[in-house]
Amino acid sequence: MQIYKIKKLKVTHFRLIDKLNITFNKDINVIIADNGAGKTTILDAIAIGFGAMLTKFPNIKGMTFKKSDLRINSENKLEPFMRIEIESTENVLWDRTYKRDSTKKTSVLIPKARGLKELNNFIDTIIDNENEDIPYAMPLIIYYGTNRAVFDSPVRKGNFKKSFNRFEALNGVLNSHANFHRFFQWFYTMENWERQKQQERKDFSYKLNELTAVREAIESMLPKFKNPRIEINPLRFVGDWEQEDGTIKKFQIEQLSDGYRTVLAMIMDISSRMSEANPQLGNHSQTIIMIDELDLHLHPKWQQTILSDLTRTFPNAQFIVTTHTNFINRQKRIHIYLRKWFNETTFSKSVWKKKCSRPRRFNGKSFDATKRSGRRGWITQYL
Repeated sequence: MQIYKIKKLKVTHFRLIDKLNITFNKDINVIIADNGAGKTTILDAIAIGFGAMLTKFPNIKGMTFKKSDLRINSENKLEPFMRIEIESTENVLWDRTYKRDSTKKTSVLIPKARGLKELNNFIDTIIDNENEDIPYAMPLIIYYGTNRAVFDSPVRKGNFKKSFNRFEALNGVLNSHANFHRFFQWFYTMENWERQKQQERKDFSYKLNELTAVREAIESMLPKFKNPRIEINPLRFVGDWEQEDGTIKKFQIEQLSDGYRTVLAMIMDISSRMSEANPQLGNHSQTIIMIDELDLHLHPKWQQTILSDLTRTFPNAQFIVTTHTNFINRQKRIHIYLRKWFNETTFSKSVWKKKCSRPRRFNGKSFDATKRSGRRGWITQYL
């Protein structure tokens, strides 16, 4: 029983959504829509669904419904309930329900829920394995919202954590920003451990696996950026940047442009959490990574390669990203969702090497499921 990737999402009465079903691909999913169409709402729904998983772990806070999330219907009344239902790629199913109130009349209007039993059984097994030193793979989901460019570098190290356990990799993963302050502490601790190991072994070429994973992730995404490290006086995160003429320039991460800084902070956060959660897997951990407005602060040229860069760096991750631009989808095997709000909508993913025979209809609205995207080998379905 596993929940390392999401297979299906069903949303009912959540914000603008009346009813919505999505089937996800195991690797890349791109949601393209206009402003206000609900791209972020879909990511938030997934975060709330997985918030129940996080809350089950000791000392980890998840994410849950707010009353303001409850949909207002055509009669300007609150719906009786809202629900998020999730199915993993290994067929673990659970749902979360929020009731308008606790009256009997409202309860009658709410369909029977599956609940969290399957999810809780799975998490109990993970916790038991940790307590009994039995090998296991930690489930991991990370959400980056549009505020991920906000930076919070520490100015002193007096209260830095001295140790990190595997469960702590889940701390703040649904807060929708790259927590650079947390990463800074983790990287500082790992560097200290690496130096201690080098002295114990009397081998200064020794590299800690967790730090090697972060260094490799940076070099994969940004080949000209090397040797990331923390300097103490003053306290700062720096690296080496190879210039066009071959010279090396030391940089401080705060000095980079928004595009470079945002991507670099996100990549380091992903890699460190993967290595913390699953040291034996590192950048190859199965992880759900959600990124809102992936094109944010990126030049159009970089927008065309960012997804292939991410999948090369984290090959076993499932990416669910949103965007406004078609530059993001100029690659093979990207599954795209284009939509307008209907009262009841079902998303269909792009079909790999499969032709659809005829147009279909949703609520009297027709769409052409055969219209090609302009790229060989796959078809975009429009909704």
